[in-house]
Amino acid sequence: MKKAAITVTAAAILIAAAAACAAEEYIGEAKAKEIALTHAGVSPQAAYFTKTDLEQGDGGTEYEMEFFADRVEYDYEIDAVTGRINEYSAKRRGGAAQTGTASGSEIGEAEAKKIALARVPGAAERDIVKFGSDYEHGRKVYECDIIYDGGKYEADIDAATGRIYKYSAKKSHLAAQGVKAPAGEISEAEAKRIALSKVPGATERDIIKFRPDYEHGRKVYECDIIYAGRKYEVDVDAVTGRIDEYSAKGRHSAAVGDKASAGDISEAEAKRIALSKVPGATERDIIKFRPDYEHGRKVYECDIIYGGRKYDVDVDAVTGKITKWEADD
Repeated sequence: MKKAAITVTAAAILIAAAAACAAEEYIGEAKAKEIALTHAGVSPQAAYFTKTDLEQGDGGTEYEMEFFADRVEYDYEIDAVTGRINEYSAKRRGGAAQTGTASGSEIGEAEAKKIALARVPGAAERDIVKFGSDYEHGRKVYECDIIYDGGKYEADIDAATGRIYKYSAKKSHLAAQGVKAPAGEISEAEAKRIALSKVPGATERDIIKFRPDYEHGRKVYECDIIYAGRKYEVDVDAVTGRIDEYSAKGRHSAAVGDKASAGDISEAEAKRIALSKVPGATERDIIKFRPDYEHGRKVYECDIIYGGRKYDVDVDAVTGKITKWEADD
C-alpha cells in the first residue's frame, strides 16, 4: 500500500512538472524576431541579426537580440514566455540615439530636457552632456545626463507622461557641504588647446575622441589624440584647465622622435578602400567608421553590413593597405 502511495505521489509530481513546463513554454526565436521587427518597423529582408541569445535576465528568461537595418542598431530584450518587450534601444551609426518626430502622445525631446533641467536649479541646456531615447520595461524614456556646479545628475523621463522615471545625483565632497564650484568653466576649444599642447605638432584634426565627463567629483574633458604613430589620452579639468590624466602609447621609434610618414590617407579614401573589398556595397552600408591605433600604427576601422553579411575591414592610415578583413555569415 505504501509503495502504491509513493508511485501515485511521484506520478502527481511528474504531471505537475509537465503542466508547469507547458505553462512556461517559450515563444521561440522566430516569434521573438517577428515581435522585434514589427515593433521596429523593419522588414525581415532589411534586417541583419548579429545576436540572438536566450538568457536569464532580471525579469526572467529573455531573448536578447541585436540587429542592424539602414545604419541603425537595434537592441531588444523580449520575455521568452509572454513575448513582452522588456527593453529596447535604437541607435544610429556612430552611437547617436535614433530621433524623429514624436508621436502625438509623446512629450518630445525639448519638453523632456526642460523637465530634467527643472530638477537641477541653475543648470541650462549647455550643461547637458548626454541625451537620447531608450526603452525600459515596456516604455519609451528620454535619458538625460547633466553636469552642473560640481554634481552629475541622471534623469530618465517617461516619453508618454513626462514623469521622472529614474533620478540620481552625485556630488563632489565640497559640493555636498554646500561649497560652490568656481563660477566659470573653460570652453571646449580651450580644453582641446590644452590637450594638444601635450602633443607638439598635433592639430585638431588628430583628435579622434572628445567629450565631457565626470570623475571624482569634478567635470573633465576627455581628449584622445593619434599623432606620429602614437595614441595620447588627456583628461583636462573643466574648471581649472589642469591636466588630470595623461598617457601615451606607441612604438618605441615614435617615442624617441622617429616621426610617422608625413601624410595620412583621408577618411574618404579609407572608406573607398574598405568598400572595394565588398563589391556592391556603398557608404550607406557602413555602420561604423573610426580611426584607432594598433601595433604601433594608426588604422581606420570600417564595419560594413551588405547582402546579409557583416564585414570588418581595417585600413592602414599611412599606406592604405588592408591590415584586417573578416566576413561573418
